[in-house]
Amino acid sequence: MSGADFPKQERLKSRKSIDQLVRTGARIHGKGLSLLWRITDKDCGQRVKVAFSIPKRKITKANQRNLMKRRLREAYRLNKSIVHEKALNDNICLEMMFVYQDIAPMKFDKARDKLVLLLTELCKNWREKYS
Repeated sequence: MSGADFPKQERLKSRKSIDQLVRTGARIHGKGLSLLWRITDKDCGQRVKVAFSIPKRKITKANQRNLMKRRLREAYRLNKSIVHEKALNDNICLEMMFVYQDIAPMKFDKARDKLVLLLTELCKNWREKYS
């Protein structure tokens, strides 16, 4: 099943890029999960790069934060085609970060539904801004 993986090249790891994303990125707020995103001008190897953040203030135990990150990464891996196809068609490079806002870990199905809702909202927003 090619395309259903999540290689390291798709992960947003650069501190400089993450800082710039937090400072200048657009935000989409959902209930329990929000999304920071921006379209980059860089010549990118990967069309879409993504990061996940679970603040220690929200979930204090490390094992629960790691569990939630794994759930979000898996939900993204299974549904990333929503964004990847549109980014390829529109010929843009996109950086985004999911920020967890709830105070307790949520079940995988609920996390997946919220993530898909944010991704579809993102596709609508960037088409309005950049089309």
